[in-house]
Amino acid sequence: MPIEHNIAVTSEPGDVDAMRSLLDGLLRGPKFDTVADMLASERPALAVGEIWEAAGFRYRVVESGEWKTTAGGAKLKVLPGSDGFSVLAFGAKGDYDYTSGVGTDDTSAIRSAIKAVMEAGGKLNFHNRQYRFTDTLNLSDAGYNNRSFGFFGDSGNYTRLWFDNIDPTKWAIALGEDVNYFKLVGIELMDRMPWASAGAMYFKDTRSSAGPSWKHLFNDVRITNWRVGARFDGGTLAGGADDTHLSEVMFLHSKCRNCKTGLIYANTQSVNHQLIGM
Repeated sequence: MPIEHNIAVTSEPGDVDAMRSLLDGLLRGPKFDTVADMLASERPALAVGEIWEAAGFRYRVVESGEWKTTAGGAKLKVLPGSDGFSVLAFGAKGDYDYTSGVGTDDTSAIRSAIKAVMEAGGKLNFHNRQYRFTDTLNLSDAGYNNRSFGFFGDSGNYTRLWFDNIDPTKWAIALGEDVNYFKLVGIELMDRMPWASAGAMYFKDTRSSAGPSWKHLFNDVRITNWRVGARFDGGTLAGGADDTHLSEVMFLHSKCRNCKTGLIYANTQSVNHQLIGM
């Protein structure tokens, strides 16, 4: 049975502070050492809005739109920290050992994190680890709120995303036609089997979309072992009738290493693309 609290509150500062303290206490849920422990918990949620914690990350109990449901039926949504979202809060492990080829498949966790950051905007932090994913990370138009967002690592020397895939038709990262303001900073993208997949990043836009694909930034990014580093595609109609502007894309202090082709511009009117220290 829920507990009822009948409290008389005045506008006196002491009463207001007491109410804030009470509400904070009522909505403070359990703490867990790991995200896995939290998801395995059979403790039910006591109220919508209750805040749970695991491994230093915070989650809110919601009625719908949850990231995961615990064993006890609590529907949880990941909350961003002061510096944005962490991919670890969504269950990513970042434990890939490239020498042995052994490590967790973090595809599902990364996709969940992408969905959250594309809706809210801001940073998705990939901490100083090695992440393995096995299928395309689609940054699709659905759920995108036209806000600046991106993937941020600690350095292109230390934060790596390994694409463990041998399908020659698949790209590691693919952006929707109406997705703008994407940033990739301090990360190395690696094709685990050199030149096995289609390429690292794919951008497509046509005049039939809502607007040009623009204002993407790549800073301190290493693109290694790919058939194609990045491909920018326009339309396919004869005479370039649906070619589009792919505008204001900057590569800053980044590099394509051991790639058969670095950049491809196909049927695009590329405006203000800048390669500085590339």
